[in-house]
Amino acid sequence: MLGVALLLVAGCSHSSSGPGTVTGLFHSSGNMANMRYPFFLYQGTITATPRGGGKPVTVMTDSHSRFTFHLRPGAYLLTHREPGSLCGQFGDPVRVRSGQITRRDVVCVIT
Repeated sequence: MLGVALLLVAGCSHSSSGPGTVTGLFHSSGNMANMRYPFFLYQGTITATPRGGGKPVTVMTDSHSRFTFHLRPGAYLLTHREPGSLCGQFGDPVRVRSGQITRRDVVCVIT
């Protein structure tokens, strides 16, 4: 898979509330009705984009398709760009809370 990514690192700031953690898997979901596209785990880049503005943060998945972000509290959309697919977090933005771990997968819908 060839992903398009920019590595952007959020600047440090000291605030009274520390970062929270978002962790998940990067995997596929396709035309499951006829099993044309089975479930696959992927390696690649995942980007967390803050809702309401701010710099996106990008991380690489590990060899088991897992990713982890340490982010400031707030709401984020998780995405991956890939030609021929729609990859991202579906549903509500992930809510990051100080000192808490939140699980959210990024799914590629194969078209």
